[in-house]
Amino acid sequence: MAIKGPKSIPFFPGSSWYDMYDEYGNDLPAEIQLKLMKQTTLAILPLIKKQNYKQIILLGFGQGGTIALDIANELKLKAISISGFPLQKYQINNVLLTCGKSQRGIEIGQIERFDKEDFEMPKQKEAQVIMKWFSEHLYLRNLALEQMADVIELK
Repeated sequence: MAIKGPKSIPFFPGSSWYDMYDEYGNDLPAEIQLKLMKQTTLAILPLIKKQNYKQIILLGFGQGGTIALDIANELKLKAISISGFPLQKYQINNVLLTCGKSQRGIEIGQIERFDKEDFEMPKQKEAQVIMKWFSEHLYLRNLALEQMADVIELK
């Protein structure tokens, strides 16, 4: 399931999950951003809760990563946040955060910093870290295959 952020960004073709700026382009205070983020999380939670899933991993970029972390905290799920940091402390560790070297925020889980701009899409090294994390956290088993005598697991 892919969900697009519900807010439009002024003078930018993309979308966002919550407002970060006032009408003059100034940063909103952190406590207001946190409140707006929580409103978005509360709106998305019913969509995810009604899914019949055995396992789910949330993935988001920028604000989408921040929302993914908040939802993961609420539902005790796994998440990958690319260039998005939590706006508050959480009690979850089964998350991966990837970001630029100068990006700041509340740090949780596994954090990997790369030589990139703060909100730049992943390049090869970052993508490899993300794929490795997926390989360690995805749940996919084929019991019939595992029972075959000539199959060996490589680690």
